[in-house]
Amino acid sequence: MAYKPDVDDLRESPALKIMELLMNEGAEVDHNDPYIPELRPMRKYNFSARSVDLTFGSLSSYDAVIVLTNHSYYDYKLIREESKIIIDTRNALGLRE
Repeated sequence: MAYKPDVDDLRESPALKIMELLMNEGAEVDHNDPYIPELRPMRKYNFSARSVDLTFGSLSSYDAVIVLTNHSYYDYKLIREESKIIIDTRNALGLRE
């Protein structure tokens, strides 16, 4: 959710807009960010949600995983192995050259 890796700042984060767009289309959306454990209402967005854990087994329960912030904290091997579909907007998995 943070606007750049390894910070706890949401200002101008594109993740907020993407989350809003998905929810407006009827998607059920969860998020994980070790630096932002809870989303609260803000000036432009009215989210109220807690960060979910990324664990073995939990990732496979989602239709898709979107990497919007490439925190160094993440276990990208776990994400790659457990996710059905990955949309990696930061090349965090190193799959693009």
